[in-house]
Amino acid sequence: MKPGFTVGETARICSISADTLRYYDKIGLIHPSVMGENGYRYYKYEDFLFLNTIKYLKKLGMPLADMKKLFDRRCKEATRQNFFLQLDQINKQIGELQGIRLQLLRNIHYFDLTDNLDLEKQEPEIREYPDRLAILSHGESVKRKSRIKEQNVSADFSKGKSYDMLLSDVLEELGQENFWSMGPSICVKAKGDILSGRFDRPRAAGNMLVGESQSNKAKKVPGGSYACLYHGGSLEHMEESYQRLLKYIEANNLEITGDIYEIFLVDTIDTKIDEELVTHIQISVKRRTL
Repeated sequence: MKPGFTVGETARICSISADTLRYYDKIGLIHPSVMGENGYRYYKYEDFLFLNTIKYLKKLGMPLADMKKLFDRRCKEATRQNFFLQLDQINKQIGELQGIRLQLLRNIHYFDLTDNLDLEKQEPEIREYPDRLAILSHGESVKRKSRIKEQNVSADFSKGKSYDMLLSDVLEELGQENFWSMGPSICVKAKGDILSGRFDRPRAAGNMLVGESQSNKAKKVPGGSYACLYHGGSLEHMEESYQRLLKYIEANNLEITGDIYEIFLVDTIDTKIDEELVTHIQISVKRRTL
């Protein structure tokens, strides 16, 4: 009867290659525990436990050299400390995966929402929004952001930090694992430009900030009443959508109170087909007083 498991058997049972087992043996990470009468070395069940530990430590990013140190000096306290380190790594990965999951669910929601829209028959409507946060760049790089790259930046916002630099600052503050708290792209336009028929002059651009993440670099998108309309297609043909909204505002005795926000629900990062692009136009309004 064999005193243990051969390299081939161990490789099959533990789903690991025989070459990897031989490499671990060579660097002293783990050796076969039993020497048979025939001179062959065999692995025992206890070795399987070490191999499984190596596999999940690799998944957590621990180098083999650090594993060897851990195994060589293992004692209850050292193992306990390693458990806590592993928990920290796992919790970090769980947080990142949860963020990715929420982002995917948001994107699916936007796609489902826009799939069910009849853009030809839709009517402008009033929506109430709470205060929201956005990461906005008021610099020359505004014209490079997403679908507004061909538009001209308002002259009064010709200075400022580039969006790329601003975003890097925000990610450093939030932590890279919170990258997925960045929501859809947003473009901000001034009331005066819209009323003057200059629909292609963004004063700022960036991304909505969603979830519970906070940043002292975020700008508040004020809550309140907004006249809203979905625009389908590229930004080059937004004038008609804006004219519909402005007529609605006038007909309902409303007045524009602040900036105009374009939320890119289906953006160029999602599709190369212009007809599939969808933007939600939101104009801050209030009832006109006599």
